Formats: sequence, structure tokens, C-alpha cells
Amino acid sequence: MLVTTYTEQVGEFYAAFARGEMESMLDRMDMKVTWEAPCGSSNLPWGGIYEGKAGFMDWLEMYARHVNTEVFEPREFVEETGRVVAFVYTEIEMLNNGRKMINPEVHYWTFENERLVRFQAFSNVAAQEGAFLGI
Repeated sequence: MLVTTYTEQVGEFYAAFARGEMESMLDRMDMKVTWEAPCGSSNLPWGGIYEGKAGFMDWLEMYARHVNTEVFEPREFVEETGRVVAFVYTEIEMLNNGRKMINPEVHYWTFENERLVRFQAFSNVAAQEGAFLGI
């Protein structure tokens, strides 16, 4: 399938993620991609800024060790010149204690020369921290 918009490219990222096709995701990333997971809390092991394709794989491994995503539904997209904002509904389970939560997220994707150069995820970090810590 020919991807003609950045929104479609984001959709392909999500589809590859759902199928576990990480190589397909890596092929669409710039070598120096920046992957930013919820930051602001040292209590979330997967939180932080990850650099490069290897950094993305490090984030993915850390996230998979701690979180099970039970529902992942991209619901709305807004695109503007190399940038896509995706509103995503998720339900997650913390693997350390079985706590579950509804976790709406906003994903901000930035592309240059048809490659992903930056991904930022925004969500309720305090709620994630509470679920992870069991409080």
C-alpha cells in the first residue's frame, strides 16, 4: 500500500506495532529518532527520552516488561505539515501488581523527509504512577 499522508503513515506504525512487526516500524524511523515516553516521574521505569532506533527498542523492551496493553484504539487524528496528533484510548495493566486503568493518550508524531524523527506520548503520568505503585 502506498502511504500518501503522514496520518496514514502513523496508522501503519500502529498496525505494525499491533502485529509485532518492529522491523517495519524501524524502517520508517530516522536513525536519530527521539522517542519520548511519559516523563516527570522516576517511578515509571519506561518513562524518559530514548534516542535512536536502539533507544526505541530499549523503550519497547522496558515497556513490555512492565505494562500489558489490553485495549489500544487510535480514535482521532489531526495532521499539519509533517506533524500528526493522534488521540488514543488505551486500557493497560501493570504487570507488577495487576492494577488496571483506562489511560487516554495523545501522541505527537514529527516527520522529516518521510521518516519519523520524534515521537512524544502525553498521558496522565500521576495515574500511571499510582497504578504502578499500587496507591
